[in-house]
Order: sequence, then C-alpha cells, then structure tokens
Amino acid sequence: MEHYSCLIDLYSRAGMLEKAMDIINMMPFAASATMWRTILAACRVHRNLDLGIQAGEKLISLQPQDSAAYVLLSNMYAAAGHWQERAEVRKLMDERNVKKEAGYSWIEVKNKTYSFLAGDRSHPLSVRIYSKLEDLNTRLRDAGYQLIQIMFFRMLMMSTKKLFFLNTVRG
Repeated sequence: MEHYSCLIDLYSRAGMLEKAMDIINMMPFAASATMWRTILAACRVHRNLDLGIQAGEKLISLQPQDSAAYVLLSNMYAAAGHWQERAEVRKLMDERNVKKEAGYSWIEVKNKTYSFLAGDRSHPLSVRIYSKLEDLNTRLRDAGYQLIQIMFFRMLMMSTKKLFFLNTVRG
C-alpha cells in the first residue's frame, strides 16, 4: 500500500493527476483516505475542480468528521466562483458538527520542541521568528516563486460584502 501511496503523491505533486488516478483505478484494493486527501490537495494546487470534487466526495464518505476535506473542497469552489456549492459544503460541515481545527506548527531547536498556533505571536521570540519567515519569503520570491493573490467577493447575510484573499504559492 505504501508504494501506491508514494506514486500517487509523486504524480499529484507533479500535476500529473491523470496518472495518479490511473494508479488508484488499477490498485487491487480501495484507495485510502490519505490517498484521496493527496489527490484533493493536488487538485486545489493545480486547479482541477472536477477531479477535486470527486476526491472530496470520496474523502468525506471515508472520514465524515475530518474537516480537511470540507475546507479544501469549499476553498476550491470559492476560487472557481462557485459560491452556491461552497455554501452547501459549509452547510454540510455545520450539519455534521464538523469543526475546523486551528493550524499548529512545531519546530525543534537544540532538542527543545516549540509549538505555534496559526497567527500566534505570544512566544517571546516571535519578532525574530516572523522576521526570519519574512526573510525566507523574500528568498523564495527571489528564487522564482511568486505569491498569487486571488481576490473574491462573497455575499453574506443582509447583502453585506466581505473581501477574502486566497493566497497560493506557485513555482
């Protein structure tokens, strides 16, 4: 199973989603949730909405309480301007009482592990940490990566509009 997972991951990262699906379709067993999550994440990066919908539905059927599938799928719908479908995925998430967990990162420095909540600035060295992250972002941009900001509007309750930014990094 691990060999199939590795192939699916490599093809997906390379944007070769048809080849990744060929692997899934020829496997002698059903694809795991991890395999579908890999396909779904790659579909978001490579903007393949049709396959992303298929992968999202498979993943949600296998792990209905995992927020990742709902979030990735709803973000794909939003990026494509499919607001009704996005709202339906979010509604399904609410109906099933699925909550998105806050993102955590970990880093080990001199045999001590530090954890950070997304956007957390409570660490005593947060100024240095965020400065280093900005330096890394600059170096990535200089190496040819570019930050793409996709702005999109979504109607909310009582006709108010809010502006959202979807940031993706492409190489």
